Amino acid sequence: MTRTSLTALLGVFFVLTPSTTQVAPPINVTLHCGNLRNKVVWNYDSLPPGLRFRVDVSQLWGSNGTLWVDPPHLQADVSFLFDPDNDYFLTVTAVLGENQSEPAPADGIDFSYYRNSPASQICSLDLPPVTVLEQQDHSVLLSFQHPWLLYQQKLSSHSGSRKKKRHEQPDDLLPVFKYDVTINQKQFADLSCSERVCEKMLPVDPQQEKHCVSITGVLDKIKVDGTQDYCALPVKGNKVVVVSVLVSLLVLAGVAMVFIMCCRQRTKASFGPPSSLDVSHSPFICTLTPVQETADKATCSVSSLHDQELLSNPSGEPDGDVQEEEEEEEEGYMGGDNLEEDLLESVNPYEKRCAV
Repeated sequence: MTRTSLTALLGVFFVLTPSTTQVAPPINVTLHCGNLRNKVVWNYDSLPPGLRFRVDVSQLWGSNGTLWVDPPHLQADVSFLFDPDNDYFLTVTAVLGENQSEPAPADGIDFSYYRNSPASQICSLDLPPVTVLEQQDHSVLLSFQHPWLLYQQKLSSHSGSRKKKRHEQPDDLLPVFKYDVTINQKQFADLSCSERVCEKMLPVDPQQEKHCVSITGVLDKIKVDGTQDYCALPVKGNKVVVVSVLVSLLVLAGVAMVFIMCCRQRTKASFGPPSSLDVSHSPFICTLTPVQETADKATCSVSSLHDQELLSNPSGEPDGDVQEEEEEEEEGYMGGDNLEEDLLESVNPYEKRCAV
């Protein structure tokens, strides 16, 4: 057989043989579920054009369903699968045109929110935040919000017999939440709550310096787990805090009293008589301008003499010598003949001012 005929035969063989493309399945298919939120994720090495992913969902009670996901997305939201009365099974398949991969994972993923389900993956709820307060009588007080208030929007949307059971009870009546508490490896079982705020007082070992609480429960067939161990402060720590607060309050009260006393002293001092009114012992000094000096000289002299008289004669009776001097001055003033000449002779070029 010649080379040309061999090439032609191979060409006919490839034309007559249907082209099949091997599609690789997704890898690392994982389901994340909890708090009524479910998400399935996976990886894929290469994404050729036209590749799509199909998520096949089957359930124990009910019809099956299919979700399509286009790259580059490599996840699907399946939060609608949360009924605790049902079990679910899903797989992910890569599809390219008319070809498709094997479902992944090979044995599928089965899960359920029913706590006693035989499924390989059990989904649960997180307990709302818990407060632990240590009491003086060797006990602790637990308090937390009823879990139904956190998840009621989705849990109350169940159909079928679940709605029939709930329509007879009042809206404000919450379903019973049953839970167990463990404190320092000591278990308190079969506790229950149907109030909006669940509270429980439990005894503790006084020999233990630290009291840590773990809580697990069941709400409407769904498992509820605490997100952590909730620890209370020891009694000694509480006493230190109380003493520190009291000392701080006492210090602030002392500072406030000192401030008030200082303000009162300043207020009393501000109401005393002003210094400007104390002029009884101030000397009287005359300073006159050149024009007014002679005219006001007599007035200044009289004022000065009057002050001297008050100092020398406190009784106020006129002295003989002073009286004679006053009479002489009156006679000189009443004359008035030489007044103009005296003014001209006594003019001083320097200005004088009368000041106290």
